[in-house]
Amino acid sequence: THWFAARRLAFVAGALVASVVVAGCTSSAKVYTPQANFELVAPAPPEPPTTKATILDLLTTLQIRTGPTEPGFASDSFDTTPLPVTGSKCTAKPFVLERDLTNVLVKAKKACEVVSGSLFDPYTATWVWYESQPPNNLVSFDYVVALADAWASGASAWSAVQRNKFANDPEELLAVATADLALKGQSDASSWLPPEPSGRCSYVAQQVK
Repeated sequence: THWFAARRLAFVAGALVASVVVAGCTSSAKVYTPQANFELVAPAPPEPPTTKATILDLLTTLQIRTGPTEPGFASDSFDTTPLPVTGSKCTAKPFVLERDLTNVLVKAKKACEVVSGSLFDPYTATWVWYESQPPNNLVSFDYVVALADAWASGASAWSAVQRNKFANDPEELLAVATADLALKGQSDASSWLPPEPSGRCSYVAQQVK
């Protein structure tokens, strides 16, 4: 959406990011058998959301943050109250589950309640099994641009409504293996990249976008 243009991302190692985008993506998927009786085939690496040339052009326009990070970020700086996704009856996280999981089982008459499914984790190229009841906690949601990074990169000047929209934007959310998130924390692409090389292009391109 248009208000994302206000976002200013900072990269300490611009050359590293550019090299990742230029390198392209190759698949080296490791398929783990989940708790289900179906065959899983690793999907092709997703295409970056824009062309490599455009990404490199965008890199040259980014404002570099050289001073200390913007103070004042706290866990409640972004209102994460769910909002319906445009064109869908679901709010952001159920929408992302249905989008990112395969072999999805949805509760009868409740299209937005995902019961189970298999996730091909884009950060590690492994399969993870998701269950809502009882929750197995193997799948979580990642903000591609971490909330603290967004805050320090310009979101501190946004209105509460804009920050709520950001926290509910499915383009900013990915379903990923929970284990990935402890390592990423609130890092940007200059200090953390997915361990699986085939997932780095789309990750960096989405941050730049």
